[in-house]
Order: sequence, then structure tokens, then C-alpha cells
Amino acid sequence: MTGDAPARQINVGREGASLVPAEDGELHVHRRIGTHLIDELSFPAAMAGDDEQPSRLLNAGNRVVRFTGREEEIADLTAWRDGGGAVAVRLVHGGAGQGKTRLAHRFAELSRAGGWMALRARHSREASVRPIEMGTRKSLVAAGPILVLVDYAERWPLSDLLALLLDRRLHGGPALRVLMLARPVGNWWHALTHGLSKALGVRADNVEIAPLGATQGDSARAFEVARACFAEALGTSDPGGPSPEVEGSVLTIHMAALAQVLAARRGDTPPTDPAQLSAYLLSRERSHWQSMYGNDRRISSPPEVMGRAVYIAALARALDRDTAAAILASTGVVDGAAAATRVIADHGMCYPPHDRATVLEPLYPDRLAEDFVALQSQGHAIDRFRPDPWATGALTALAYHSPRVVSTMFPLVIEAARRWPHLATDHLLPLLRKRPELAIHAGSSALSALAATPAVPLDVLAAIDSALPDHPPADLRAGAAAITERLAAGLRGQTDDPTRMAALYLKLGWRLLDSGRIADGIDLLGTAVATTRRLAARDAAAYAGQLEFALRGLGRAHLQAGDWESAAAALGEAVGLWSDESVRVSPPTGDAAHVSPTSARRCGISAGTGPRCRPGTARSAGCGAWR
Repeated sequence: MTGDAPARQINVGREGASLVPAEDGELHVHRRIGTHLIDELSFPAAMAGDDEQPSRLLNAGNRVVRFTGREEEIADLTAWRDGGGAVAVRLVHGGAGQGKTRLAHRFAELSRAGGWMALRARHSREASVRPIEMGTRKSLVAAGPILVLVDYAERWPLSDLLALLLDRRLHGGPALRVLMLARPVGNWWHALTHGLSKALGVRADNVEIAPLGATQGDSARAFEVARACFAEALGTSDPGGPSPEVEGSVLTIHMAALAQVLAARRGDTPPTDPAQLSAYLLSRERSHWQSMYGNDRRISSPPEVMGRAVYIAALARALDRDTAAAILASTGVVDGAAAATRVIADHGMCYPPHDRATVLEPLYPDRLAEDFVALQSQGHAIDRFRPDPWATGALTALAYHSPRVVSTMFPLVIEAARRWPHLATDHLLPLLRKRPELAIHAGSSALSALAATPAVPLDVLAAIDSALPDHPPADLRAGAAAITERLAAGLRGQTDDPTRMAALYLKLGWRLLDSGRIADGIDLLGTAVATTRRLAARDAAAYAGQLEFALRGLGRAHLQAGDWESAAAALGEAVGLWSDESVRVSPPTGDAAHVSPTSARRCGISAGTGPRCRPGTARSAGCGAWR
């Protein structure tokens, strides 16, 4: 998110729809309240003035660096937008700082010039917006196509993304295009596309954004453009000279260019290492607070207090005033209501909120906020930036504050820990070892990010997995699958116990299936059946029950995929074990064995059909399509 100010609030998202699984396994549409907010994108003129605050200069929403390049990406997005179909969804994904938001906003600006309404969707936890009441049957626009941007789509709960895409007021025009931005593409995307396909038949695809600085020539050109733009914004001459060899994202290149311009004004030499670059620029950010406090007296909070407020804002995101005051008090930043009011006002002077209903606007760009949290935390080796010991206790206090705060802070800390190992070893992992359920409160995106972070060891993931419910709700399934998949990969190298591996294959198969990875889930469930069948061949009495359970799982999976023949084979074999006197496997009872009558008829296994069914068993057990 770049924090661009909306031209006008539209906010059609206080009502919506979501998909939740019903008992019969089918998807039904239900109305939702408060899942998303929508406003119209604005494209302001570039920021002007002699302001050395790095966060303002680097914030893509301030348009200091003019947009260059990406001609192929713009052309590809234009072709997608103008393609046939009433509704289309695309995901653009890539690493932090690769320019996804800049690309999307440039595309949105061009689209608006071409007659499209360009909107931005935010999750309701990101802002507090008073809704404009609209009739539930009114579309947002009676005529004209709509383009909606969704940044950090991977951090939305699945049901809320579906609620946005099913919001009927977005579907009244001739065309709707939803462009999602995310860092990773993974289980969350499989779950979303699976849900969209089943519910609406909506087209959804994804493309990875290519690094703009992939070659030295590309990097040099991007650096030179950014350096000239920063020099112009600061009212100084371009220092010129060759561009340094900077490794990293587009944002890293821009950071290096800004550092060179600032260094030329001050007569020092800037670093080029990404971590040192962040420290250099964030030291300038601190200098800005010092100037406002010591020279201009525009704020009354000293830099140490301002740094703590910025740390809170980065992790908790924008908050309503009362919640912000409570968090400042609970983390020890202030000791009373009057002090909280003063700090909130001072923070607003440095970082004006984009929404008048919120305070403690986060530092932008997000990558800079992540680096600030890491540098404020003890354990790094960057000499030029002194950490604040207060941050360790503040992180714990924030984690215990509320699920909403947990859901905003964990993704940032996890992402920052990829670049700053001390943030994982000294802060995140001790917290998770003590309270593994916090990762679950943080949501599916946090679970997936933890599973993808090499610094998170298997024992922590195992503790989180143990804290997960046996049947995770829809919004947790993608993250639960990621945790189990990482654990399975680790366990494969540690054990050759077929019994244990069969159980793991069964568990992972179902979690992949639930997360939308249907083919992968069925393959693993098939592996679980094959492994258990070999065990039963050696000792039928000991393993027949486990085989029957695995067969039922595989059969139910085939039913969900609509493969009736394969379902009949697996379920028929399971039913056959019920009547095998040599193994004495009892049929399941009650809800554990339920499947819809329609599915039972389609797979061809109903009461009394075929030699493998005992009379009445299939009817009472729902045909054996069970977990």
C-alpha cells in the first residue's frame, strides 16, 4: 500500500457476500457486513518542496519518481483489461519493492484516461470510514467499466476476498476487472481461484512481475531517473556520476539514488548495501523528527518517543483514536490520556493520516517500515542506527492486545525477518514458542509466511500445527496446508516409518484439498491409501481400520472433484471391509459419515447396490464419503 489519498469516498463495501461451506460440501452465498471499503483512486501531482524526509520522497503515492519502463507489462495488462468477458481477475505477484504498486497505479491512471472508473479496495481493518448508504440493489456505476485494485491481497481472509468479488454493486456496469497485488502466490491463491471457479465461473490468472533492475543496464537507467527526480524535488543539482552496483529491488535502487542526493547535499558518502541503505535513510528520518522537535518546535515529543509511536504505527497500522491511545499506554509510550493526545498529534504532524477517522498512519513504503521495526529491535549489527530496548516488550504487548493487531503485525514482522535474522531469532521465535496460537490468530497469510520462512524451525511449526483446530475454518485452510506441507517435507528426511508417513499423507492431502489444490490433495490421499494397503497386506487385522479410513478419505475427495468412477472404486473397497469378517472393521456412524444423497447417487454407491454394500449400511453412513 502506498497511502495515496482518495479523491472521494465511495465505500460500497459495508455489505457484501461470502462463500462458506455448507454441511453437504456445496458452497452457498451469504451476506456479510463490514468486510471491505472502496474509494476512488487519485493521481495527485508530484510532491514539491525542500523536504528531506525519506519516507515522503520514497512513497510511490507522492509520485516523486516519474514512472518509466514497464511498457510490456502495461501492454499485457491493457490486453487483459480489454479482453472479453464481464468479469476478470488477475494477480500480479513479486517480491517486496519490485514496483507492483507503482505499476498498478500507472495502469489505473491510464485506464481512467480511457474511460474506466479506477477504484481501490481495502480490508475493513485497514481504515475506519463512515459509509455512504446505498441501496443493496444499486450498482456502483450504472454505465461504464470498473477497475478495482486490491493491494496485499494475500493478507485478506479468503471469505472477505470472496465477499469483495461478489459485491453485487460492482457488477452493474459492462465490465469489471479486479487487479490484485501480492508478494507470494501460494495456497491462498489456489483457494481463491477454486472458490471463484465453483461459485461464479470467473476467469482468474496470475503473472509474476519481472525485476526492473534485472540487468546492470536496467538498474543504471532506473537509478539515473530516480536520482534526477529526487534532486529536482529537493531543489538541488543532480550530483551525476556513475550509478553504483546496487543489488535488489526497484525500491532498493530508488533508495540508493535518494541516499546519493542527500549525501551530496551533506558532503558524506552513502552506503550501497541494502541494510546499510535503510539505516542511512531512516537515520535521516530520525533527523527530521529531531528538527521538528528541537529547531522548529512544531512537535513536543522527543525523537525517542516519536520513534516508539512510529514503531507502533508500523505494526498496528492506522487506528481509531481511542484504540491508539490505549495501545500507546499499554506499551509504555505514554502514561496518561493527555500524553497520548499529545503524541498522537505530534505523530500526525510528521505522518498526516490519509483517513480523517484514523490516527498513527504507518510509515511508507512498507519495506521501509519493515526495516524500521527491525532496526528499532535489539540484535542487529548496524552501527549507525541504535536500537531501542523498549521494542522487545512492546512487541509482546502488541501481540497480546487484540486479534486485529496480531493480524497486522505478524505479516510485517515475518516479512522483515527474511532480511533481518535477529528479528526472527531474538523476537519472533521466542514469542511463538511461548504462545504458538498467536500465529493462528494472525490468520492464514501469517501461517503461510511462517511456513515459507527458513529461519522458522520445525519445532515451532509443529507447535503451531498442534494448536490448529482439527478442521480449520475456511479462512485458515490455506495457511494450515502450508504449515503441514513444510512439516511433511521435514519429516520425510527424518523417518521411514510407513505408518507415520501414511497418516501424514492423509492429513496433508486433506489440507491441500481444502485449500483448493485439488489434484495435489488427491495424489497425496492416493499415496496414503497405497502406503496403508501395503501395511494391511502384511498385517490385515492391525491395519484394516486405517486402510478403510484412508479409502473413505480418498473416496470423499474424488466426490468433491466430481470423479464418480474413482469415488465408487475407493468407497466400494471401504464398504467391502465392513463386511469382511476377518478384519472386523466397523462402519462409521453419524455425521462423520455424511455425504449428500445427490453425490451418493452420482457415484453409484447407494443402499443395496453392489455386492460390497451391506443392506442399510450405505444409507445410514451416507455412502462412505467421509473424512
